[in-house]
Amino acid sequence: MLIRFGVYLLIYLLPTSVVIAASCESPSDNHKQAYWGDLHVHTAYSLDAYSFGTLSSPSEAYKFAQGDEITMADGSRVHLDRPLDFAAVTDHSEWYDFLYLCTDPGMGNHPDCRNVRDLASPTKGLDLFRQYVVPSITYGKPQALTPCIDDPEKCRMAYVSQWDRVQQQANEANQPCKFTSFIGYEWSATRNFRHTHRNVIFAGKKVPGEAFDYIRYPTLNQLFSLLEQHCKPEDGCDVITIPHNTNMGDGTTFDVEQESDRQLALRTRFERLVEIHQEKGNSECLSPLGATD
Repeated sequence: MLIRFGVYLLIYLLPTSVVIAASCESPSDNHKQAYWGDLHVHTAYSLDAYSFGTLSSPSEAYKFAQGDEITMADGSRVHLDRPLDFAAVTDHSEWYDFLYLCTDPGMGNHPDCRNVRDLASPTKGLDLFRQYVVPSITYGKPQALTPCIDDPEKCRMAYVSQWDRVQQQANEANQPCKFTSFIGYEWSATRNFRHTHRNVIFAGKKVPGEAFDYIRYPTLNQLFSLLEQHCKPEDGCDVITIPHNTNMGDGTTFDVEQESDRQLALRTRFERLVEIHQEKGNSECLSPLGATD
């Protein structure tokens, strides 16, 4: 099963550093070329998706985006009517280490790992979400899950390994002139249940040596500063951050009134897009106010 939280995006003009593989021919000066893709996809590498029974890998997600069939939790086989031109798997980086340890054979013997593996399903997912996801990222201060508190060095190595696998599968899925796969991840800030998540999307193979997650780097200024420091255009690295579910941020997603000039400059550099619609609904509406979308 593949849980897909993102929305299909229609992109007319893209940064010059992004090589869209849908066509090798550039549109003429009098025309714009439209490409369809998905920049917000979760797989078994995301704890929330895994808890609800998602077992598909990033590699399988990219194949699905290219038109292959995929097996759902109920055993049914589904496919897209029209393959996409581009996609980015943006799994939550906060749990790279935990899920690498818990799902790789012979590594996940911690009681929490066994619990997640045994209960992960569409029917038990909400219980696991409340047990692991909520205390990890939604309280006032984010915190690592117990296996990583018990053995931080083992988790550090697992984190690096998972980030390497994310990059490898994205690079292997790329098909020049046919399909573009972007390396990406999600920075999952949910302080006091206020949702200020960002999808971090890289233009090419050159990326930082780590995915800067919310648990270790809990402020947006830290995220922007680290991207500025470790993803330099002169080194061949280019990146954007895309906020989503902005209506769940209670006004904190774009806290521009309290930001310094430097913070505003970093936001201007990295934050050029915003996600409007996804599986959870439309970010321009807020259900408690009476919207029915």
